[in-house]
Amino acid sequence: MTSWSNWSGRIKSSPATQISPSSEDEIASAIVSARDRGQVVRARGTGHSNTPLCATDDVLVSLESLSGLVSFDQENLTAVVRSGTTLNHLSAALHLHGLALHNLGDIDAQTIAGAVGTATHGTGTALSNLASAVEGTRVVLADGSVVACSRSVNIELFAALTPSLGAVGIITEFTIRVVPSYRLHEKIWFASGDTAIASLEANIAATRHYEFFWHPSRDLVEHKALALTESAPNPLPDTKRERIDYSHRILPSVRSARFNEMEYSLPYDNGPACFAELRKRMIDKWPNIEWPVEYRTVASDDLMLSPHSGRPSVTISVHQGGDKPCDDLFRDTEQLLRGHGGRPHWGKVHYNDGNDLRSHYPGWDEWWNTRDRFDPDGVFLNPYLAALRTNA
Repeated sequence: MTSWSNWSGRIKSSPATQISPSSEDEIASAIVSARDRGQVVRARGTGHSNTPLCATDDVLVSLESLSGLVSFDQENLTAVVRSGTTLNHLSAALHLHGLALHNLGDIDAQTIAGAVGTATHGTGTALSNLASAVEGTRVVLADGSVVACSRSVNIELFAALTPSLGAVGIITEFTIRVVPSYRLHEKIWFASGDTAIASLEANIAATRHYEFFWHPSRDLVEHKALALTESAPNPLPDTKRERIDYSHRILPSVRSARFNEMEYSLPYDNGPACFAELRKRMIDKWPNIEWPVEYRTVASDDLMLSPHSGRPSVTISVHQGGDKPCDDLFRDTEQLLRGHGGRPHWGKVHYNDGNDLRSHYPGWDEWWNTRDRFDPDGVFLNPYLAALRTNA
């Protein structure tokens, strides 16, 4: 028996078996063998989820050997990529061919499977999450079969896989929509906490990507705006508050300090009032928190388990250092975020049970019914996911 922990160290488990298959046949063999032994199989990427999605004491499958850009189509703007490819490696490979992902989140260390599986997103009112860019998949199911599906082939299965929480099967390849490479002009500036809402709509409307980080201990806002530009890259300017470069070098940040995070997606119009209430709550009750609160926007989509399904969204994230207790802070602020119609990010801390989640997600029962048809024995359900099923 070996040990495994997620990136922040918050989630730990002791899998009886850890494997790193490099082919669909190896994955299928491992799944069937585990099923016959009555074991659970979970797949992992780089461990950036703060929820126990990957945790198992049975079989843990690493996707690291299933990586790389398989092919690309510059005319139709699609690319086929293996599921264990990290977003930073995928972005670099696409860039060599004049292509890019339509958006990236705050970091790009995750695998494409983890990012799609949890509906990871960036910021921008016209930009949907990464799962929405998926056009097709190849997946190994609980019976060991390998199935290709898309928006026109095996449609029900495809709908359950984007996102899937890794609970339907192990995806080996994605076909994703891409865009021509583009450059962004980044500007960062600081202002008092009072400016966050006063200038919010103007800042959102001014550029392709806008977000802000509010620092509770100083009541200080760090504004970050990224505008499309045709100007030449200037990756190392005299000031660190302004630069121009290709999207994959501008959008993600380097986060070397470990942290835990809770994030909720709210209806767009609820964002300002929610943030104002959260700001007051944290100043009154949590004034010494050094980690920022992050405010972003995300376009609507039509995915069953997407936190942004059916509504333009604002996402608000609360952070705490990986070496500090976080549950009291997160439980307190979660109630406020839920009160404004918030849905939790699947890869970040939350305390919802299945009944709570059913009330948040209109497609909850449909997704579970589809999932159960393809995995009736619960091969891909660890205790965390099984509890969500049981308590719905």
